[in-house]
Order: sequence, then C-alpha cells, then structure tokens
Amino acid sequence: MTPPIISTQKIVVLLLVMLIGTSHSSHPKPVPLRGYTCKKNAQRPCSLCPPGFYCSDKDTMYPCGRIDVYCPLGSVKPTPVSKGYFTTPENVDEDKKDSEEQCQPGYYCAGGQKHPCPKGYYCPTKSMATPIECGHSTVFCTEESFKPTRVLKGFFSVGGTNATRYGQEPAPEGLCFAFAHFRCDLFSCLFHTLDRWPTQDILLVTALSSHVAKATMDMAC
Repeated sequence: MTPPIISTQKIVVLLLVMLIGTSHSSHPKPVPLRGYTCKKNAQRPCSLCPPGFYCSDKDTMYPCGRIDVYCPLGSVKPTPVSKGYFTTPENVDEDKKDSEEQCQPGYYCAGGQKHPCPKGYYCPTKSMATPIECGHSTVFCTEESFKPTRVLKGFFSVGGTNATRYGQEPAPEGLCFAFAHFRCDLFSCLFHTLDRWPTQDILLVTALSSHVAKATMDMAC
C-alpha cells in the first residue's frame, strides 16, 4: 500500500504547532542567579554573596564600594546608608561595610561616617546629620556635647562666636562685683557703668583689656 503523500502546506502547519508547543513548555527560560556566588566543581557550588560584597550574577562578586553604602549577606547591589546613620563594622575596610548603625547623642553622621559633635555645637538626639550651634554667649558646648552647658557664676564664655562658644574662664579679680546682676558685653557695660567704679578697678580694667578683648567677654556673675 502506498503511504499517503503529505503536502508542503501540512508540513508547515505541523512545524508551527510544534514551535507553539515548545514556547508554552512547562520549563521556563533560565534567569541569571543573583545574590549568590558559585564555584565550579564544588560539593555545594552556590552560596549567598558574603557580607561586605555584592553579586550581580553567579560569576561576579564585587566589594561593596564606598563608605556611604553597605552590603548585607546575599546583596545584589549596594544599599545606601540611611540619613543619620553610619556604616559598620568600623574595623573593616571602607569598601566592605555590611550594615549600618544609628548615630548616638553627642555625635552626628554624614556620608556614612560618625563624627563627634564639634566644640561650639551640640547634637541632642539620635540620628543627627547636622550639628546645632550652641546658642548664645551665656552657654558653651565642648566637643561631643549633647546639650549646651550654662556658664558658671563668676565665669565668662570663650571661643568661637557668640553662638558657638566652647569654653569658660573665671572673671579677672576686681571686675566681677561691678557686674553684679548684669549679663552683657564687657565694653558696653564698661561704657555705661564706668562712673560707678572705684579708681583702682578702672586701672585694673585698663591693664587687663588686652586679655579680655581676645574673648569678647560676656560676664556671668
């Protein structure tokens, strides 16, 4: 018996059916393995990308990069540090950070780094990104301050500007009593109260003027 002859048209139809069936196969197209690193000929060839590195595919692993990003276990790409946080651990290279930590009072964090609050400023809360000026000349702020410190009685604030004082010094002997119950700039007080000062105290002010001028004093008696 002669086998039936299949026309060219039928052959084309059959090929199309086969192609469609293949495209709807239950086996999806493989995708690159990300967040893992794989070694050839190993008993367990693939493992999560280690901390401090990121793996864009199974064959590439890179150091995290900069101090303002971090890469936890299984990273596909670096994660930017949050505002007011710094990257950790602190004892590893800057390009291999794997976590972040919140800034504590007395410090501020910028660009992934932790800094002590500078003198003349204070950092009152966690997650500070910018220090705050100490305030005015009746208070001062040393390094790592989390709040301003009030100038003691008989002392005056020194350093910086009126808004960024960072220390205090005792008032020179013979001056403080003349300013009892006053808190003002030395030279304006001197102008308005000179006629009430004893002669010996006026001479003392003149002798001490060069020392006092360096501090642009504010008396706190």
